[in-house]
Amino acid sequence: PESYGNAIGVGMADVVTRRLVDKIDTRPTYVNALTSTNLESVRIPVTVDSDREALETGISTSGASSGVDCRMVWIRNTLKLDRFVASEALLDEVERHRDLQVLEHLGELDFDGRGNLKNLL
Repeated sequence: PESYGNAIGVGMADVVTRRLVDKIDTRPTYVNALTSTNLESVRIPVTVDSDREALETGISTSGASSGVDCRMVWIRNTLKLDRFVASEALLDEVERHRDLQVLEHLGELDFDGRGNLKNLL
């Protein structure tokens, strides 16, 4: 299934990229928000230009003492939650959760020339 630009739920994020915001179709998004009477779910979070900026912004505002200590999850979209990337600080918790499975350890993140992640999900 596709969201077709419906961004209901985007308001739950702390930081999003301009790529996501540019794909939002406000008509179905607003219809869903009004129907559900959940206007908060479509508020636009802090918007940055690249994945690198999104990570840096998230880490710097997380309260963690460093990026290593930051508890962060990266998802493709809310329709595809079967795979996600979790920060190293969440690894122990993920491994203890019987419904989750660590598929691989990623190591260093790989960014392209524009600061966007290469093939993360």
